[in-house]
Amino acid sequence: LTDWDADEFVFPPETVEQMASMEHERWCEEKRAAGWTWGEPRDDARKKHPDLVPYEELPDAERQKDRDAVVGLPKFLGRAGFQIEREVG
Repeated sequence: LTDWDADEFVFPPETVEQMASMEHERWCEEKRAAGWTWGEPRDDARKKHPDLVPYEELPDAERQKDRDAVVGLPKFLGRAGFQIEREVG
């Protein structure tokens, strides 16, 4: 951490959306690897989850959870002593 204001870094909106989609795909892969499949309603015992769909098919409230995770990354990383730096060029 070289910039004490690093936790105030803000991703552009298009980057937030792209990273949120990537985060959702990561989550889906993790769930599928653990044996989860799509199903309504959610059933933890049977490993069924209604959000195991492409990001674009999620309700906006569910997509917002992924956006919030992305937006919170600078602060989270700052607390661990890291910062996000934008590549130039």
